Amino acid sequence: MGFSVAMNAPEDPRPNIKDTQELIFDGYEGEYYFFSDASHQAVVLESDSELTKNLKNNDAVGEQFEVAYEPKMQTETSSSQGTIETIKKIR
Repeated sequence: MGFSVAMNAPEDPRPNIKDTQELIFDGYEGEYYFFSDASHQAVVLESDSELTKNLKNNDAVGEQFEVAYEPKMQTETSSSQGTIETIKKIR
């Protein structure tokens, strides 16, 4: 009689959780959108949707947005903290 141990890769502990924050847009470069939160901490996000196409020209730098994003674990090859799900300019 014997047994075997299966090792699974660690999963993201926050599946399907969305964060919503008021963020200040700092710029777009490459595939990343750079924001700052109320504590002036950097928040780096990515998006492949049409929601963010107007941010790519960097005309909205310094403006405040309500951003909902799906968090993800950072890797050695990506600085992104998540993927933008919705974004709305705050007046």
